[in-house]
Amino acid sequence: MKKHLSPKDLARAIGVSESSLKRWADGGMIKGYRTAGGHRRIDLTEAIRFIRESEMPVREPRLLGLSEVEGPLDAAQIPEDPTELLYQALEQGESKKVRTILTSMYLDGRGVADICDGPIRAAMSRLGELWRHQSDGVLIEHRATDVCISALNLIRSMLPEPAESAPLALGGAPPDDPYLLPSLMAATVMAAEGWRGFNLGPDCPTEVLIAAAKQTGARLVWISISAGQDEAELTRLLSRLADHLIVEGVDVVLGGRSLPHDVSLRRHNIHAIPSMSALAALSRELVPAAVDRDG
Repeated sequence: MKKHLSPKDLARAIGVSESSLKRWADGGMIKGYRTAGGHRRIDLTEAIRFIRESEMPVREPRLLGLSEVEGPLDAAQIPEDPTELLYQALEQGESKKVRTILTSMYLDGRGVADICDGPIRAAMSRLGELWRHQSDGVLIEHRATDVCISALNLIRSMLPEPAESAPLALGGAPPDDPYLLPSLMAATVMAAEGWRGFNLGPDCPTEVLIAAAKQTGARLVWISISAGQDEAELTRLLSRLADHLIVEGVDVVLGGRSLPHDVSLRRHNIHAIPSMSALAALSRELVPAAVDRDG
């Protein structure tokens, strides 16, 4: 993906004249800079910010380096609730169409957490039930997971780099939990909120999370619980994690469809949340100075 754009390329990408774009830049609506040779350039992340805030359709996404999607990217062509459209594309394995739907939503100003909580969650929940009555249900679900991962990584590549001073978050799924997508969603949401961090993925030992948090100076650790767990063992693991991290000033965030509603964890550094939107809100509450990247 491109890192910098000329005014001409950005103007063509969004279907306006180059003179209009330069006028907007001169008026401070979009920030640019000049190279040593005097040529105007615009950072891709700044271009993405401008597109999202102005709600302009992207006529030629390839000029933004978005060759993985089908143009044009126009939210007017996407239903207000795109769940059914996304479900059908995922069921058929139409990876480019999935990336186009989700990227269009993001460029139209929809937040990452909203995209995760809405169409992705609803579509993947339906796909996760296909195995009950279709012989190829597992194939479809696993393929859809891979396609969603690709789309989320594409969106993440469009986010601004967090400041070096930004707080750091990391997380994953507990032992014997093989689900990939929920923890990646959490990582992408935190990146959209301006946090540094990384995703340790599925089936992650508690010791690894503790060591990673201490080594990196993490401010927050998330645990995504999607697979059914023995409640007593889960409580023991999470209590141990929280006890090790409380002395480091680390908050532990628990979520996922299989998080027991009555899990008994009386630690003031533990937060149980119901959604990615709640994770985004909590990240702002914990570190108000973190830059909100997601709108």
